[in-house]
Amino acid sequence: MSSHGDEPTRRLGEPQPRPRTPVPPAAPGGPQYDPTVRTWEQELADRIAGLRNWLALVGVIAAAALAVGIYALTETSSDGNNASSGGSSSSVRSLERRVDDLEQQETPSASDVSKLSDDIDALDARVKSLEDAGDSGVSQGDLDALSQQVDDLSQQVSALQAAPPE
Repeated sequence: MSSHGDEPTRRLGEPQPRPRTPVPPAAPGGPQYDPTVRTWEQELADRIAGLRNWLALVGVIAAAALAVGIYALTETSSDGNNASSGGSSSSVRSLERRVDDLEQQETPSASDVSKLSDDIDALDARVKSLEDAGDSGVSQGDLDALSQQVDDLSQQVSALQAAPPE
C-alpha cells in the first residue's frame, strides 16, 4: 500500500484545545490582560522595525552600486586616456582624416544639378522623337547608346543630389 511504510490514512480525533498560558492576576477592578495577545501598536512597531531593516539593506546596496559607478568613471586605461573615451587614438585620427577629406571635396552647385537635369530631359525628348519616327534610318544600336547615356546622366544627377550642399 504505502511505499514509505506509513500507516494508512485514518480519521483523527477531535482537535484538542490549545492550553492557554496562565493570565497574571489583574489589578483589582482593572481589565484582564492576556500577554499572548498583541495590540495593534505592538504589531505596528514590529512592522516598522522590519521596514527599517530592509531600508538599511537597500541603503547598503545603493552605496555599493554608487561606489562601483564612481570607480568605473575614474578608472583610467593603461595609456592614460579615459576608459570611456570610446576608441583608440589611431582610430580617432583615421576618422578625423576621413572627415577632413570629405570636407575638402568639391560639392556640386545647384546650377550644375539643374544643367544635368535639363540634359536628361533633352535626351529623353530626343529618344522619344526617335522612337516616334520609327525606322527612319535609326538603328537599334543608336537607340541603345542613347538609352545608356540617359541612364548614365540619371546616375550622375542622383549622385550630385545626394552630395551635401556647399
